[in-house]
Amino acid sequence: MLTGGKDAVRDALVSGLAECLVLANDTSPRLCDDLRSRAGALPVFTVHLSVDELGQRIGKGARSALVVRRSAASRALLRELRWQAALR
Repeated sequence: MLTGGKDAVRDALVSGLAECLVLANDTSPRLCDDLRSRAGALPVFTVHLSVDELGQRIGKGARSALVVRRSAASRALLRELRWQAALR
């Protein structure tokens, strides 16, 4: 359901398997621009977590970005991300 790591995220974005892109709030502007351009029309969410915190939340090392892959569970996560974004 979640894909992390720069190359894996890029591959998932261009393969058409991604539901949305999630960025840490301290992701470098250059990487943000690169991933946003690859995401095309996909929803992109910047969460209020640092690179270290984002990785920690998924039980991994630092992660600048995650792709949520299409699945039944991902639709629930996408609804939650949209709801959180609407609160800001």
